Amino acid sequence: MRKPLKNNGKEGQKNRQLHFNKRILNLLYNLQMKSLLLFVSFFTLCNFLQAQSLLKDIKTDNGSSHPRQLIDINGTIFFLTKTNASETVELWKSDGTNAGTSLVKSPFSGASGPFFPNTSTPVFFKFNDKLIFTATDMQYNQSLELWITDGTAAGTKMLKDINPGSSGSNPNTFVQLGAKFLFKAYSPSSGEELWVSDGTTDGTQLCKDIASGTSYSFIRGFTVFNDKAFFYATEPTTGTELWMTDGTTAGTVVVTDSQLNPGGAMSTIDGTVQLPVATSTHLYFPAANSVYGKALFGYSTTGLLDLAFQNPYGNAIPRELTLFND
Repeated sequence: MRKPLKNNGKEGQKNRQLHFNKRILNLLYNLQMKSLLLFVSFFTLCNFLQAQSLLKDIKTDNGSSHPRQLIDINGTIFFLTKTNASETVELWKSDGTNAGTSLVKSPFSGASGPFFPNTSTPVFFKFNDKLIFTATDMQYNQSLELWITDGTAAGTKMLKDINPGSSGSNPNTFVQLGAKFLFKAYSPSSGEELWVSDGTTDGTQLCKDIASGTSYSFIRGFTVFNDKAFFYATEPTTGTELWMTDGTTAGTVVVTDSQLNPGGAMSTIDGTVQLPVATSTHLYFPAANSVYGKALFGYSTTGLLDLAFQNPYGNAIPRELTLFND
């Protein structure tokens, strides 16, 4: 039989000392590597900061120009900024160079604008190679209307004066649909309703007066699916329902009313409308009816409305839909 090894006190103490020394060396190595990494990060940051430079001193007095609402239109950055002591907000553009950073059009160009009042927030929207935005002219300071620019002073103009006068149409909630774009706007004859534009004055028109007359249809959101835009709207006959449009009056129709809750009852699950999400084959949205309760429904590319998910023990109440993969 092999004899058991004797525990030598001196040998054990030596081993413990070696183990302790290794731990100290590892600790020093780690600290050294972290210090090196910190030095490299600091050196990189210094080089980055050193490489930065002022693109252009837009407001040449001691104040700040406050550039904001930057949007990229095919490599040209459009933005709003202040340039003088009167704090006038102007539309500028930049290609990333000092020489290429310039005023698009002065708001003091006669009575044509564009003028951006400090009391409202303009909307910027990219449409093909143009910038669609809301602004006023100098004649009516608070009348936000629909404007368009190609980046030149001559190509910057009011696209359409939808609500002539001092009130404005307040265009908002833009979405592109093929060669056109949709938005909400107010006019005295139709209230706030669905409008469509191809980027021309003549091609900017009321798409459909959903809540006929001067009543609002309270359009919420747009989700594009299968070459159509889906949105929620309210009108007395159907209540609040899911609608769809192809950008024409005839092609703007209610989706859910006849199949879910015919009549004036709402098909939405509560007062907070949950916007649909789209995959390549279906549009999914929460809805409620007397048969399934509050559940998740799907609308296919063939136009079939079907139940997607139901809680067998009660209302599912789906909310905050998020697309994952497809």
